[in-house]
Amino acid sequence: MKLNFISGFIGGAMLFGTAGAIAAGIIENPNPFPVKLNGNDVSIEGYNINGSTYFKLRDVANAVGIFGVDFNNNTIQLSKDGYVYDNTAHKNQLKFTDEINRFFTEKGIRIIEFEPQDVGTDEFIYNFIFDYYTGTGDINGDMYYRGGYDSNGNYRNGGFRWNENIVKSQYKLFFGEDMPDYFPHEEMVNYNNGFYEVGASDYGEEYYKLTDFNEIGDKLELYYAINDWEGNTMSYAVFELQYADNQNGYIIKSKKIIKNNT
Repeated sequence: MKLNFISGFIGGAMLFGTAGAIAAGIIENPNPFPVKLNGNDVSIEGYNINGSTYFKLRDVANAVGIFGVDFNNNTIQLSKDGYVYDNTAHKNQLKFTDEINRFFTEKGIRIIEFEPQDVGTDEFIYNFIFDYYTGTGDINGDMYYRGGYDSNGNYRNGGFRWNENIVKSQYKLFFGEDMPDYFPHEEMVNYNNGFYEVGASDYGEEYYKLTDFNEIGDKLELYYAINDWEGNTMSYAVFELQYADNQNGYIIKSKKIIKNNT
C-alpha cells in the first residue's frame, strides 16, 4: 500500500483532472479507506490511482501540519504531537513462514514431548538437554570429549560437551522462561565445571513432514507426520507456538505426539 501526496494548483485544484480521465490508461477512483487523525475520523478528500492513495498536499497540511503516516488494519493512520497508535494485536499475529517450517522439519524431532506445566521441572530439563543436544556437532570437533574419569573417580563415556550458557540461552529462546540452575550427574547428562556433557546417541530412521498448520491470532499450530524412510506414517507431532518478542518471534508452548492407529 503506497501513500503519496501531490501538489495542487493555486486555489487547491488537483494536479490531475476530473475522476475517470486523468491520463490515458489510468483510472482514478475515490479513496476507499477511512482516514484517522490521533484516532478520530478526518474528512479529507483522497484518490486511489493504480493502487496508490493520493491526497491534495494543501488539504493534508491544513488538516495535520507536521504529521506521521502509517497503514494498519486496512486504515490509513496519521498522527502528530507524539500520538502513538496501539497496533499490538496486529503486530502480535503469528504467521506461518518457510523459516519456521524448515526449523521444525529438521529439528522438531529433537524437541521433547511436553505440556506447559512441565517446563522448569528437573525431568523436563534433563530430557530437553539430552534430546536436543545429543548427537549434534562434529565428533572430531571441540565440542566432543573422549571420555575419562570424572572428579569422583568414575569413568565416563565420550560424548558432546555444551557450555551451560549456550544451553540456558537456547532454553529461554524455545520456552520463554529462564532455565533454573541444574547440576545432574547421570550417565547420559552430566554437569561438569560449567558444561553439560551429553552422552552420544542418535535417533531412529524417521523424519518429519508438514501436513497442516493453523494460524490463531498470536498462536500457531503445526502438524507433522512422523514417517519412516519408506514413507510410512508412524505417528504425528503437533506443536503449539505463541508469539514472543525474541529472536525467533515465538516460543514453543507444547509438543504432543499422536499415535497412528491406521
